[in-house]
Amino acid sequence: MRLFLAIAILLVTAIAITLLYHQTQQADINYYEGHRYFEKGEYEEAMKFCEKTLAINPSHEGALIDLAYSCQWTGDFKRAIETFKQVLSINPEDYKIMMALAETLAWNKEYEKSIAVCEKIINSTGGIKAQILLGQVCIWSKQFDSAKEVLEEVLRKEPDNSQAKLLYAKALHYSGEAKKSIEIYKELLKEKKKDNGK
Repeated sequence: MRLFLAIAILLVTAIAITLLYHQTQQADINYYEGHRYFEKGEYEEAMKFCEKTLAINPSHEGALIDLAYSCQWTGDFKRAIETFKQVLSINPEDYKIMMALAETLAWNKEYEKSIAVCEKIINSTGGIKAQILLGQVCIWSKQFDSAKEVLEEVLRKEPDNSQAKLLYAKALHYSGEAKKSIEIYKELLKEKKKDNGK
């Protein structure tokens, strides 16, 4: 009888611990399930699990990040912007998230806000990627002189940066400097042929 009682107590304790663990870890369980979908590019499914996680723990950083990128990549830019801002309220020095926010703002045609975020990153880190994005946003917003200035600075630091060269050529082209633009395009074509071994 004692053996039966001991086994019953152990069994009840194990079940109680499992249920308690499952209940307290529900946010993480949902997050990891959603993250698997996120990594497979199944963003709609990932978003469902992120939302479940955030209903339990509204400041779960991993779920916020996955949700923000899922919204960005499915074209829900407004929601992505708000979610990236939530992440930055938790971790204000996350420059990767700032870059994603700047990109999403630009895709949503909020160019001045995107430029402000890029400038904040550049002032804090001097990051080349942020400078290139700033140049691109300036082109999209038809601020061609600003784009040229930013991209010239990038090319002074990294003269072989093909992305910066291409954007610089576009800025020149759109601002009426077609000859200079054509020369850069020709140079980029030569580099591409050389890289391809032709």
